[in-house]
Amino acid sequence: MQRSPDDLNLKDSYQFKVTIENNGTHFVGELSLSPEECILVVRGDIFEGREPAFDIELNELLVHDCFGATLFLFGLKQKESCFQHIGRYPRPISHFEIEYRISHVMYSRMTLSGEVSFAEVELHSPSISQWVASTQTQDDIVERYSNGTLFPYSGALPTEFEQRLAGLGVLSVRYQPSTHYSVEAFNVELRFPPVLCLSFDDNKTGGQIIQNLRELDTLFTFLIGGPLNINAVKITTSLGRMHKLSLYFPNASSGVGSRDYPWFPLGINLRFDHMGLPEFPLDSFAKYFDLAPEAKTFFKKYLKYCAMHNPEERFLGFFRLLEKLCFQKESFLPEKKLVTLIERFTPGLIRYFGDKKNVERFLARMVNLNNSKLNTEACIVRFIKKLPSDLLGRWIYGLSDITAICKLRNDLTHANEIEPEGVEIERKAKFIETLLAIFLLSKIGISLENGALIAPRIRGHHLIEKPPKIAYSDQIEN
Repeated sequence: MQRSPDDLNLKDSYQFKVTIENNGTHFVGELSLSPEECILVVRGDIFEGREPAFDIELNELLVHDCFGATLFLFGLKQKESCFQHIGRYPRPISHFEIEYRISHVMYSRMTLSGEVSFAEVELHSPSISQWVASTQTQDDIVERYSNGTLFPYSGALPTEFEQRLAGLGVLSVRYQPSTHYSVEAFNVELRFPPVLCLSFDDNKTGGQIIQNLRELDTLFTFLIGGPLNINAVKITTSLGRMHKLSLYFPNASSGVGSRDYPWFPLGINLRFDHMGLPEFPLDSFAKYFDLAPEAKTFFKKYLKYCAMHNPEERFLGFFRLLEKLCFQKESFLPEKKLVTLIERFTPGLIRYFGDKKNVERFLARMVNLNNSKLNTEACIVRFIKKLPSDLLGRWIYGLSDITAICKLRNDLTHANEIEPEGVEIERKAKFIETLLAIFLLSKIGISLENGALIAPRIRGHHLIEKPPKIAYSDQIEN
């Protein structure tokens, strides 16, 4: 039997024989971790005085493997269960087996209690390396290694940036240089991949760490334009950097939305700026984490719709989000004057109709109707008018097409008898997606001008671009 691994890598699969304590009684189990799913199977014999009093909606569980390693299990959902009688004399004995699906696992080779708290999370991802790109900081690390001043570290680790998040902590991309020496290959290798780190002002529970990681994953999936390729997630306990845990969760790549280049790269401190894109403003991280939970949900839903295969579903999903984000209220009549007038005439209308309940309901709807001067079409048009003319000039759609796009949305929603061509829905879905992406960028402080520079990098943007003009010469060469 192999000993417990030092760390868990999200690309690998693992099997653990574990012990689960339940109200002072111990049961055995098997924990299977793979990129596709994480499963815990608990089994054992039960008789009088020995019962598996597991909560069906159990959310967290602490287990230990046979070598003493500690595993914190989160998001348990019962998948299957069975009970079987195996004996009746001299006392009844039954055997049970319960299977749970698990969302996240924290692992440590050390024996830890359930009261441990956490101070920092590190995300090791090739996607982050691609997002950071080639920078002068990396050149400085190589130079310091060459002149012998890189090791041992003096002070903080080399850092690409640090950004304070009010009420949460510090987000940074830093480097953790290490060397590998091979006698057989006669070489020395220097490694220093960038690591995304979130250090907390106050220690967090495991559940809080997972929630913050989900928010971080959503933001960077949005910025990169596809799912993050994550190798490992390390968590530092409140005991210090020498006490790190691995966080494991299903992370199999579906291939949907993956891309060869980041949509909105970091763009700071670059060695060579070949693309001329705007730098990602670091204060946008703070603005994102400061958003209300509902506002963060827009980013999550956008990514959900991006991953859908059906173009009609993508179109309707993007439209719903854009409609809600663009919504504005404007009144036909001055609201205060209307309310004053309604209050003045309400008693007379009640006496005239003799129906107090319905009169008040009717008048309340008048106030709401007064605030509905702007419909969805008008709200979207107002947003488009704010966009730079250079971007508007590239699109096959303009202000005059919004009526038809809104009608398509209504026809699809109400299942009207229409049969639009697939390419038409694809193009209009891409158009609405592009508007939505620019709006979401503005929610985290990206100007519309910079959003317009980034928007054409959306996958499939060519579908809504006007064909290039071909210049013909008036003279024919002999």
